[in-house]
Amino acid sequence: MPVIRAVVLAFIGSALSVAASPDRWKGLALGEATPDQARATLGGPKRESVERLHGNVIGPALTDEIKSKTFLRWRYESVEGFSRAELFFRDGKLVALVLVPEGGNRMLARDVSSIYDGAPFELLAQAGDRYEWDSIHKQARRSYPGVYTMVTVTERTFLSVVVAKGFAAGMESMLTGADEHLPGKVVQIHYVSRTLERPRTTNETLR
Repeated sequence: MPVIRAVVLAFIGSALSVAASPDRWKGLALGEATPDQARATLGGPKRESVERLHGNVIGPALTDEIKSKTFLRWRYESVEGFSRAELFFRDGKLVALVLVPEGGNRMLARDVSSIYDGAPFELLAQAGDRYEWDSIHKQARRSYPGVYTMVTVTERTFLSVVVAKGFAAGMESMLTGADEHLPGKVVQIHYVSRTLERPRTTNETLR
């Protein structure tokens, strides 16, 4: 069974192009890749626009200046395992990325850390103006909301995955009053370069 599970995770990580690194996707490094490199890797975008970057759950970590600016956004559709990929550029560098897995690209929440080479993902504890995370390795939970977020932070990138618990897991939770550990599958993946990060105050922690 462990061998079969390892093969499945390898298939997800390579054949479906789920990046094994939290700092890059398809060789495009956050904070470094240029539009020319993205075009060489992915081809031309299906749609190009200028948008604001709110940062999803990472929004509180961004500067007010960054949240007020607009970014070049390239949108791709049906890119090897993903129904949508959105790339955001600032000053000629890739600074954010949003991926939406296709139906067949089934990333289970409990496998996310393994897919990303053992990165220590944590549950988002509070989406406020402070960095406050709840370690999935230190705190067991009896139940999870219908949609929840897991985050890992590297020297280069904030990486968050949005998980939907799903109907079956939701019904089981209602009947038993408890969930399995990290139920559900990933429905969105968000990368944000830490070059956009605001300075932390002395009472803020990231653990």
